[in-house]
Amino acid sequence: MLWKTAEGEELYYEVSGYGPPLLLIHGLGGSGRDWGLQLPALRQHFRTITIDLRGHGRSSRPACGYTIPGFAADTADFMTSLGFFPAQVMGISLGGMVALQMAVDFPEVVAGLVIVNSAPELPRGSWRQRWELGQRLLLTRLFGMERTAKVLARRLFPKEGQEPLRRGFEKRWSANDPRIYLQTLKGMSGWSLVDRLSAIAVPTLILAGREDFIPLEVKKSCAREIPGARLEIVEDSGHATPADQAEIFNRVVVGFLTGASLPPFDKKMEPPKTVPQKV
Repeated sequence: MLWKTAEGEELYYEVSGYGPPLLLIHGLGGSGRDWGLQLPALRQHFRTITIDLRGHGRSSRPACGYTIPGFAADTADFMTSLGFFPAQVMGISLGGMVALQMAVDFPEVVAGLVIVNSAPELPRGSWRQRWELGQRLLLTRLFGMERTAKVLARRLFPKEGQEPLRRGFEKRWSANDPRIYLQTLKGMSGWSLVDRLSAIAVPTLILAGREDFIPLEVKKSCAREIPGARLEIVEDSGHATPADQAEIFNRVVVGFLTGASLPPFDKKMEPPKTVPQKV
């Protein structure tokens, strides 16, 4: 289905299941299709809403508006206009940043947060940010989206048994518009919400793959700053935890969102290095 922004741009979305609303926000270069391994489990408990951010998937591709505050404003307008609020909001990577931005800019829309392999800032001056941004810019400019998709797929899914995940990622990701991808990368650089995290007043789960390239300390710090936030670490998982550890991911997320008990994050101690137990 398509929904029009105030500017006349179209955002593609899908709704399934019954229950309280749960919005799923994909990462950079992704789409609502990225949640395919989650939807069967989630729609048993929630009315799931997947959305393609502007410039992504089947949404329209305007010339501008590719910033995290812009994505958040689009998404909040979409949720309020269709009555899908207040909602639990889950986002991965860029989608987690958009979810955090929504929680501080549009708190009336957000009932809870699940932030997956994400960060509350992308400091422009850090060596890690310069390296990551420079790598992706260079890959895209030199080789185009199809070749870049292969490189990223191998990085996200490096194991022999993950070939189906690599192929699926390459097929979806290579359809991106390189102009929009590069514009979004640049629009993300320098963004920060660190000083506003303490204003978030909804139940929050910070979910981290142990082997994610975003440092674990960044997620620990985010959990410390959000009042009452919980941190859950998934072992043997990289940046694409919903795909590479789908069963564990689904159990943890459903348990958190349905109110099953998970120990709160001890802000002074690192959580034990164990795989999350079945909920």
